[in-house]
Amino acid sequence: MTYRLLAMDLDGTIIGNDLIIRPRVKEAIARAIDAGLIVTLATGRMYQGTKRFADELGIVQPVLCYQGAMIRHTGTNETWYHEPVPIDDARQVIELANQQNKTVIAFVDDQCYVSTENDDSRFYHRHSGVKPAAVGDLRAWLPEAPTKVLILTPKEETDGTVAFFRDRFSQTLFVTRSYPLFTELTHVNVSKGR
Repeated sequence: MTYRLLAMDLDGTIIGNDLIIRPRVKEAIARAIDAGLIVTLATGRMYQGTKRFADELGIVQPVLCYQGAMIRHTGTNETWYHEPVPIDDARQVIELANQQNKTVIAFVDDQCYVSTENDDSRFYHRHSGVKPAAVGDLRAWLPEAPTKVLILTPKEETDGTVAFFRDRFSQTLFVTRSYPLFTELTHVNVSKGR
């Protein structure tokens, strides 16, 4: 079998918690590109948090971001595909998470937004390299359907949070644990594989 495409995750695959791509990994990816493979990234990260890694690796291809909810080309920044969370569902998720005193980040137009800056939003900033903007009441502020909604919890609460939101939104949202502290919600049709 001849492979034509190599699609790689970022977190825990190409990068660790230090967000550094090791020289060995860079060399292997460069060899794959030189061999004629289409090399791309498939990640839960937002586009602006993904592009810097793609640039570092010399990847000039469409990359899959937000668990597959957005595909954008790193050379042209053209969006090839976008499937946002229905806005009514997003507002309900934010309201339910607020009732549970959980931090919510909403992703709109490849920017991220939070109600107020706190330890969770500062952690997300360190983890992603992108600082969430504080907008006050996130639910009321939400101007359009977000690409993704992220709920941050202590790691011992994440599985319960995933189960809670899956139970309530199984028909309209794809709910997954993407990191020990992250519950991610995207449109039900979204997946990296699709």
